[in-house]
Amino acid sequence: MTDQTPELQLRRGYLLAPGEGVIISSDLQLFVDRFTQFMDDTGLDLEDVVLSPLVAFPIPQAARGSDGKMLRWKGVNPAMFWHPLLWLPANIAYRVQLIEEPDGAPRVETNEEWLLRVTMQCVEAGLLDIEMGSWLDVLAFHGLDVNDERVQARIVLWCDGEEDAELDAIDLSPMFELFGPESDCAKNALLDHEKFQRAQWAQSADYLGRVCQDLAEDLAAGRDVNLTQETQRLGFLAAIGWLGGAVTDTGEPVDPQVQSLLHAANADEPAITLQEAIDFLMPLCAGVYQAHSEVLAQLAHEANELEAMVAAENRSAVTPDPGT
Repeated sequence: MTDQTPELQLRRGYLLAPGEGVIISSDLQLFVDRFTQFMDDTGLDLEDVVLSPLVAFPIPQAARGSDGKMLRWKGVNPAMFWHPLLWLPANIAYRVQLIEEPDGAPRVETNEEWLLRVTMQCVEAGLLDIEMGSWLDVLAFHGLDVNDERVQARIVLWCDGEEDAELDAIDLSPMFELFGPESDCAKNALLDHEKFQRAQWAQSADYLGRVCQDLAEDLAAGRDVNLTQETQRLGFLAAIGWLGGAVTDTGEPVDPQVQSLLHAANADEPAITLQEAIDFLMPLCAGVYQAHSEVLAQLAHEANELEAMVAAENRSAVTPDPGT
């Protein structure tokens, strides 16, 4: 690593607000807007990223070359190479094999399991500071200024296959030494996945239900609404919000119904009206929420208890001892 340039800022705020949680998205439209910004900023293709509102941001998924080595991000905006998600080491970035039963066959992590694990590992390794809402600037950490056009030109050439000793030397593996695939962090992510996923489905159902109610009120009041656009938006938000295999309280899978809504809303001549889309979604929202809301409430209760405990500890730390 080169000597760090004093004027370089080692952390950057990006997409996240200070103190904002990164697990479970309460606002699906905000999640979609951030996803759109990330794609615009990076220039990544859709097949290059994995997304789910279970995690507040999309994560690029590195590909392997024919030699088994991780491919460089050719064509990605060089100005975004400060972001640590573009520098994840292979043992973090690649999916891992999971064996859930002693005699069970191995399987590969699902999208949601992978997103949750990588996010928790990034937090534990210090790449993402939730309290500050900031990310490590990897290039600044290695003494390089991503805003320097010469550095950006080097990144482009390096991604095209040219050698660059300084860029070749960037390796975040030491930061993950205690938080690799076999760490408690990674294991806890797998153990917690189901409850977080179910909580997200309930949160998405609540959000979609409120959006449907607002649109129904707009229609009833005769307010100006872009009917086609809002119908398509409802279908898209439902498809995003219930990724990962959401089911209703009767055990009915949601995805086939959401896909039929998307197809009808996005046909050359839409085959469903906005009111019909609202009427279609409201029972699904109720069924999904009924199935998973208890988990969401339990997580909220645990978060409140933890917040109260931390507040009590802080008060104790600043209260002088009367005996002193």
